[in-house]
Amino acid sequence: MSRVALSGEPKLHVKILSPTQVYYNSLALSVSARNKVGPFDILDGHANFFSILTKGDVSVNIGMGSKILTFPISGGIMKVTQNKVTLFVDIDSGYLAATEAKSAKA
Repeated sequence: MSRVALSGEPKLHVKILSPTQVYYNSLALSVSARNKVGPFDILDGHANFFSILTKGDVSVNIGMGSKILTFPISGGIMKVTQNKVTLFVDIDSGYLAATEAKSAKA
């Protein structure tokens, strides 16, 4: 998957959610994902876009020294309009188990 090296002020509003949980809801510099055609990136000013996502990682570059958050998904849908990126996803069950175990320790 392509990972875009960017700097500057995050301008995309990104929301990653499933039917039961919101995983991310904040600003970002870029979003990288994969569809049937291959990997792609969403940057500031991207044209309106709609895509069915395939299994793989969704990467969100949140800036702050190019910090990248990664969400492993088994599939989903992405909608991009006017610098708003919304992803309805099925998070990989292994990621959910690790997240729940981490929360239980805290």
